[in-house]
Amino acid sequence: MDWNQHALLWNHALIRMMDIRFLTLPRGSEPYIYRLPASGFMYVASGQAKVHAEADTYQVEQHDLLHGGKGIRLVIEPDEEWFSFYLILYKATLTYPRSRQIHRLYAEIRPFDIPYVCSLTSTSLLQGLLADMIRHWQHPLPVYKLKVKASFYQFVFELMRMLDEQEREGSKPDLVELTVRYLQENYQKSITMDELAVMFNCSVSHLSRAFKHQMGASPIHYLIQIRMEHAKELLLGSKASLKTIADRIGYPDGFYFSRMFKKHTGYSPQHYRNLFTGTTDMHPVPYSPFNKAGIDMEQGSFSQYTENYYQYIQGEKQMKKMYTKPSTVAMTMLLCFALLLGACQSTANNAATSTIQGSSSPAARETAAAGAVEEPATTRIYKHLDGETEIPLEPKRVFTDLKVGQMMALGVKPIGSATYPLQTGFINSEGIEDVGIYPLNLEKLAALEPDLIILTEAWRDGGGYEVFSKIAPTVVIPNHAESMADELRMFGDLLGKKEEGERWLADFEAKVKTAKEKVDAVIGGEETFTILNVRKDAFFIYDDVNMGGSIIYKYLGLKPLEKVQADVLDGEVWEVSAEVVPEYIGDHLLLATNKDAGETLERYEKLWTNTSAVKNDKVYQIDFEQFLLSDPISLSHQLDIITDLLVEKNK
Repeated sequence: MDWNQHALLWNHALIRMMDIRFLTLPRGSEPYIYRLPASGFMYVASGQAKVHAEADTYQVEQHDLLHGGKGIRLVIEPDEEWFSFYLILYKATLTYPRSRQIHRLYAEIRPFDIPYVCSLTSTSLLQGLLADMIRHWQHPLPVYKLKVKASFYQFVFELMRMLDEQEREGSKPDLVELTVRYLQENYQKSITMDELAVMFNCSVSHLSRAFKHQMGASPIHYLIQIRMEHAKELLLGSKASLKTIADRIGYPDGFYFSRMFKKHTGYSPQHYRNLFTGTTDMHPVPYSPFNKAGIDMEQGSFSQYTENYYQYIQGEKQMKKMYTKPSTVAMTMLLCFALLLGACQSTANNAATSTIQGSSSPAARETAAAGAVEEPATTRIYKHLDGETEIPLEPKRVFTDLKVGQMMALGVKPIGSATYPLQTGFINSEGIEDVGIYPLNLEKLAALEPDLIILTEAWRDGGGYEVFSKIAPTVVIPNHAESMADELRMFGDLLGKKEEGERWLADFEAKVKTAKEKVDAVIGGEETFTILNVRKDAFFIYDDVNMGGSIIYKYLGLKPLEKVQADVLDGEVWEVSAEVVPEYIGDHLLLATNKDAGETLERYEKLWTNTSAVKNDKVYQIDFEQFLLSDPISLSHQLDIITDLLVEKNK
């Protein structure tokens, strides 16, 4: 067949989707009889069967595709234990152009009615599109039916292209070319090497070697490059929030996206947006390299807070009426004091002024002026992600959205914070006002009368920097710092508590040294560790940042499994499928299970029974909520918990 002629006629058709089904027939069941109510495709997902289509009989197996027109009677007899297939029904109407050639071609080919069966050499793209179509077809909202139609057109395009290539070349398509095309078209999805290998019917190592030889990078790194380019376009071409951008390019939340963007571009997302759109002068935050370590937020809890922009309806004029900068009162009192002081000393100052004004010698004027008393400064200019702000030298009433533990380690209790850090980890929230989840309650925040607001870059989207700065002097800091020590030093500088910060770090260093001695006494130097988080229908392997990772790998210096080191710490793997979890489990396993993941754990934990950690009873249960944060207070408690667990089980 001339598939290009088929494609030409498809291009002139109006398509209406009639039905999409996924059916499974057990071996030995009665033949499945069905008369097509419209034109349709039947794609074999697994198994083998005899398919009778009117007078013709076909032996079909996995990856075969059958097409038929309206009214064809199908009789399907499974040969194997299970036979599963997709059925896509559509109605096509040709929009006849004035070209007689197109009219004549349609009469000859009848592409929507003609029956044919073909064996496809590579179906990864088609399988993904079929899965998308049936998922969106089952969605209750009508708008998702539009997505089905878009995917169907892409399905037809891939099918026509594939059939044309097979007919012309008579060989398998290029593996790397298929992978590149799949990554470019599906970068928004969660993709792993294991899934790619299964999809293209090859081993992970073969796919990785072939791809790297031809493209100069691994498939996952190529995927990241695609995502970063799309992220740059969205940052510069829209006002989308970090959460929205993360959703669009395939990352679980805005914080993880920020970390990846900084790692691969050298800029935090907001820094990049401001720098290249020219919206403001950017300055690095002292002691705080951008976006490496920090908070890991569970989807459905924190991530939903950053989903929408805060819409400030009152307007700027009303905002000015509602909120008065705390510095206004202080400046008024200072002015009155200066006037009073000037009145009391008018006689002496008049004489000094006369001498200064009358002298022609600059040296004399400088000598006379030296007698003036200069008031000590109470504020300073602080450079941050959104510009420069005049802040108090020693702020007394500080609000922070997330960084409560950083402040508490310095002996400073914030007057308020967002809900999240007050309900997670080890923070004593007594006396700290909860101003809600994202977006923050600005009226409640203003009522606290802060003299300094410290916002992480993602959270200041909940109103905008300008809105927060009308309440009090506001500083915008990166979501994450390079390390806990860097972040604590930054807060020490912000709050006038540098010495307190250095003392805390020295004490923590001594505590780590003691803990390491205890652990080294019971853990061998070659024993390997893994951190696994089980969520509802999802599995995550953690690196050296969150969920106890910094404690295990950085502070205690314990060894990750080689695959964890290569894929997670040095690579980009985060979420993995249940089947490959055992490959990541070392001699010791730290296991954190979310509250709604009990059924998932029960269903899959049997896969791990033969791993070293399980067989030798080296599995340590940790509390997901307690290990989410990586502030100084949380890390200190996490160090105690992990040290006690390891020492107790390995005595």
